[in-house]
Amino acid sequence: MISTIYESLPDVIQSIGRQDFYHQIVHALSKVGVTSTRIFDYSLEQEPVLIHGEQNGKTAELDEEYCTEAYRLDPFFNAIKRRVATGIYTLESVTRHNFKDSDYYQRFYRKVGWQNETNLIVNYEAGKAISISFTFAQDEPILLRQEFTTYFHSLNAAVYQHNILPGRTVNALETNTVMADQNPCDYENYGLTRREAEIVQLILEGNPSPIIAQKCFVSNGTVKNHRKNIYRKLGIKSQCELFHKFMQ
Repeated sequence: MISTIYESLPDVIQSIGRQDFYHQIVHALSKVGVTSTRIFDYSLEQEPVLIHGEQNGKTAELDEEYCTEAYRLDPFFNAIKRRVATGIYTLESVTRHNFKDSDYYQRFYRKVGWQNETNLIVNYEAGKAISISFTFAQDEPILLRQEFTTYFHSLNAAVYQHNILPGRTVNALETNTVMADQNPCDYENYGLTRREAEIVQLILEGNPSPIIAQKCFVSNGTVKNHRKNIYRKLGIKSQCELFHKFMQ
């Protein structure tokens, strides 16, 4: 088992800086008993960005709910807010009370159906972290044993290096967002969230709302609400004004 785990590291390391980097991370973890994986890019100033996740109707709706609201109650996100060190954390290690009695569990988590959730948290800038969230097929997650410490140190280093590279890219098939340096506007200056900045980009590319909804894995109503918020924040009233503002 140990040799199988370490055999996956060369592919991960060679993919640093490439669009398939997180695909290689997920592929490596899948070989060692990991059954479900979500990868988020967290910033304390913005909503989280889903970099990798299963793309189907039910999970897409849950991901949208998580990224827009539920994440605020997530013990892992709050651990990142407390500036925990880079490392691997179980749900039990970041929960201060009976988890099933928490608002997060009652309002959101029980709908997800995960068991034995573990997060690999990698801090790559002040106030920013990548969180690789996964579950195990078995009750005893062997990857948390002492003999795999070096393996996780290697993953930490790879994720860190990938995220500090200038001009890093993200596979559009594996992410539900556009990275900040690809946005048509500086969303921090305009007060837009990352999701809103992504939708601005898609509008400027000529996508109608139904197509935007498909690409973002959200409902048409959600896109409509985002448009209203975008127009309000930008001080405009129409798509024509949006094009005029950014396509001059």
